[in-house]
Amino acid sequence: MCWKHVDEEACTFTIHDCLSLLVSSRWYGWEGKGGKERYYTSRPLYKRLDRVLQHYLRTSEFLYSMMRLKKGVLERRNESHLFGLLVEARRYMSLFQHHDGVTGTSKQHVMVDYGQKMFMAIKNCEQIILAATDFLLRNVSAKDVPPKPSIFMEEIRSAYDSSPEKRVVTSASTLIVFNSLGKKVAKTICVHVKSLNVVVHAASGPSDIVPQQISPVVQFIDGQWNISATLFELKPFQLCFHAVIPPVSFRKYLIRSGSPKLKATIRVNFSGVQNSNFVIEPLREFAFGNGLITAAFDPVTGHLKVCEQLWLLI
Repeated sequence: MCWKHVDEEACTFTIHDCLSLLVSSRWYGWEGKGGKERYYTSRPLYKRLDRVLQHYLRTSEFLYSMMRLKKGVLERRNESHLFGLLVEARRYMSLFQHHDGVTGTSKQHVMVDYGQKMFMAIKNCEQIILAATDFLLRNVSAKDVPPKPSIFMEEIRSAYDSSPEKRVVTSASTLIVFNSLGKKVAKTICVHVKSLNVVVHAASGPSDIVPQQISPVVQFIDGQWNISATLFELKPFQLCFHAVIPPVSFRKYLIRSGSPKLKATIRVNFSGVQNSNFVIEPLREFAFGNGLITAAFDPVTGHLKVCEQLWLLI
């Protein structure tokens, strides 16, 4: 996804892909004196980072290939520089997939080195994605080495062992979503915005209605969920909308000032929460369903209470 300030001619870009397609079904494992060590049961931070890197690497390879095929003037120095970043990212991902890295059985200082190298690989992929997107959308190749595109990633990663932070989007910005799959993708995308009074429009025209909802950003602070009035005032809001992206395509959305289309309703199981921007209601038993299964949850514990299978009689 990309957002662009009209005045500053800068934007951010976030790739949206199907991570499930990149998750291997292979079951990595080792059995020894310490018991069973399986892929999904040890050091999940590094294994999640591995999946994110696969996600970024696939998209960077795809966009780099599209950039090479597109007619236009591509600086030879930049082409070589970006390809070098791509090769290095591939090597660092392959290094982690050594059997001790991928199973999580290496010593701590070795795992730290794996994490730092995967973080560098993600940063390499970000450079490729931004430069290729800038070239594909504007047919402009930066002459600087490394290239300095006018777009930025929507997620900010500062270290391998810290969670990514969302960049706060202002009004008069442009969001660009890229779908690297060979099929149409429909998904909900959420961005952080500074103001409550913003809406999102499709760049294709006002007739293309975009379902959307704005809500507060709630954080887990000091062992409890913080949704106080002070948090609403200091933190940005979260704007979520439903995006439909054709296969192997970019799609633009515009963030503009305006009355919000739909505000979220806050439901809590404790008292003392007040805010004039959103409706606050007590949390009762809630359920989710998809037409085949309905699951009900306890409002106090959050545990599954009832699960019913729906039968279709023909």
